[in-house]
Amino acid sequence: QAAASAAAEDLFSGDPLPDIGSEAWRELWEAARHYSEQHAYAGSAYPYVSDGARCVLCQQDLSEEASSRLKRFEDFVQEETKRREEEAASAHQDALKATADAKVPEPDILAAESLIRDEIGDDELAAEVRHATRILLKRMEIVLRYHAADEDSEPLPIAAAWPAEAIAKRSIALSARLAAARDPEKSDERKKLHAEFKELEDRALLAAIESRVVSEIQRRRAVVKLQSLLKETATNRITKKSGEVAERLVTNALRDRFAEEFGKFELPNLKVELGTESRYGVPRFQVRLVEKPEISAGDVLSEGEYRCVALAVFLSELATTGSRSAIVFDDPVSSLDHAHRESVAARLAEEGKHRQIVVFTHDLAFLFYLARACRKLRADIAYRSVARYAEFAGIVHQHLPFEARTVDRAINGMRSYLDDVKHQFDADDPSEWEVAASGLLLQLRSTWERAVADSMGPVVKRFDPKVKTSGLAEVSALKPEDCRIVRQAYGRISKLMHSSPDAVNPAAVGPDEIQKELDELEKWVADVTERQKQSKCLCD
Repeated sequence: QAAASAAAEDLFSGDPLPDIGSEAWRELWEAARHYSEQHAYAGSAYPYVSDGARCVLCQQDLSEEASSRLKRFEDFVQEETKRREEEAASAHQDALKATADAKVPEPDILAAESLIRDEIGDDELAAEVRHATRILLKRMEIVLRYHAADEDSEPLPIAAAWPAEAIAKRSIALSARLAAARDPEKSDERKKLHAEFKELEDRALLAAIESRVVSEIQRRRAVVKLQSLLKETATNRITKKSGEVAERLVTNALRDRFAEEFGKFELPNLKVELGTESRYGVPRFQVRLVEKPEISAGDVLSEGEYRCVALAVFLSELATTGSRSAIVFDDPVSSLDHAHRESVAARLAEEGKHRQIVVFTHDLAFLFYLARACRKLRADIAYRSVARYAEFAGIVHQHLPFEARTVDRAINGMRSYLDDVKHQFDADDPSEWEVAASGLLLQLRSTWERAVADSMGPVVKRFDPKVKTSGLAEVSALKPEDCRIVRQAYGRISKLMHSSPDAVNPAAVGPDEIQKELDELEKWVADVTERQKQSKCLCD
């Protein structure tokens, strides 16, 4: 129809009226044909255009142009009709061929019916398929016979309902069974058959070499027996027995204790364990890396990690002996960062509750951690300091060195020292007093600095990396007046410490001035401490 419309539009584009070749036009044309051939010009073919002919529609004389136009119209109609007939005939033949080709062979029908009935075991579905198929084939034969022979049509039997849903379900189930049967991992039956097949193969192979297999079995049994006899006569029985005893009585306890001790030194990324071996009857222990036991731990560990491991081993071995003897550590935190220093200090403080521990150290930060850990665990602690002077060395004092003392102890120490040396002020040679006064002023200025640092201690403290926000209330007790007092005292002490030109002839610093500065410092510390205690109570 689209092709005919396109052809008509192209063929009759110059005619005065539109839509030539359309359906409405065709109806008009066929009506005109009927009128012409049956009534107006009966017996003559349409269109009748002989001389004197008139148009059957408008009944006017036909001019040469009108006659030509009518002929063109008829040629178009005849050509289009013929084309449509040919297309319809071709489509009819194609439909007949497709229908005939769709016929299912009888063996296939019987095979499908047998599969459903015998293999699947569904008699009802097999009967439905057989009944529906027979009726469909009968309908197809009637249709084909009618179109082939132009016979009168037979009545078509009513088509039975096709069991499509039941067939689809069975098809899905069969596909699943087929996939399982092809997959050796999912088919138990296939696995059994495969195992049986492999066993039969092995039996066939074994039958050919049976004598050699029996001979090899006998040889290996003899080897095992000889090896057993060799073990019984070996010379390392004592070493082996010693290792077994050590493993049962010592090693397991020591290994467990080492894991416990090592866990206290906060090295989560380092995984080590104790390994054992016996040499000449003596059990030996070795620290090994868990993930790389074949590599020497000493080649991998840093100096700080090595020291923590060594302390853990020492304390583990000490714990298994049951001894309560005193132990001495010489600078045990060398090469350790603050986190590991703190953990070592906590461990030594814990051990100090059970035995006497002597620690030699020049590390003031570690001393701070150790003192704090002892206070927390309520372990007794005593301090000794060893000093070296110009002429003497190894002088032992019953107190900490000045830089390690608290502010209170520093003030008391300076007072005691001032009482011991103030008589030098009136001596004939004032040089000794000048040295003593200079040292006292230097310590006094350092103590002021320490006092200022301690006033901030509720939040930030010397040697302590932690910031305690809970102490903000105590720090807020500080006033601008406190700052002024500190600055004035610091200025006075600095002025007393710095020498003046000889022309000025300054007066020597006397004991009373130093005593006055000590009083000022002590008063400031006591005042700030009291106010901070009150602020803490109010905040709590």
